[in-house]
Amino acid sequence: MTGMEVLAQAVRVDRVRVWKNHTKDGKLYCTLLHEWAENGWATARPEYTSGMSYDEVIPGWKEILSSGKCINKIVREMSPTDQAQLAPQDVVSILVVPVFVDDHFLGFVGFDDCHDERIFTETESSLMRSGSALIAGAMLRHELFISLRDTSHQLESALKTANEANKMKSVFLANIVVHH
Repeated sequence: MTGMEVLAQAVRVDRVRVWKNHTKDGKLYCTLLHEWAENGWATARPEYTSGMSYDEVIPGWKEILSSGKCINKIVREMSPTDQAQLAPQDVVSILVVPVFVDDHFLGFVGFDDCHDERIFTETESSLMRSGSALIAGAMLRHELFISLRDTSHQLESALKTANEANKMKSVFLANIVVHH
């Protein structure tokens, strides 16, 4: 059982998604990093998951989440823009918890109920905040690992290039000595 599945079962949701923020041309976007879904509730289609603009696709969420507040709503009671985003993904109720690292708004975790209209309890919300903090730590460790791996590959490549250049230099110098 994965950590996301444990969180999903704790609050009885059908899907858990982890989103990471990034900036492009001065605007804040989010992209789906991970998804756990109960039987058949996965809808990770690119139009719903890749490079979504907060301002254009989910207006108002940036302000709410970056201030540390959760979004805890029944989809049919949300704005038409939010409904247009969530309803095609079969979301009936949603809890969105912001993820922060050192006061930096890193992204959010969405908990989707695809069956029942409900507002999540304060206990469920607190539990998901704690779980989201663990997810943030895992995200950072993963990014650090990727960064270290990439740096290691770059260093290996640079070392190989330096060794090849050194060999060529040695051959060149040996040829000069032989011809003199």
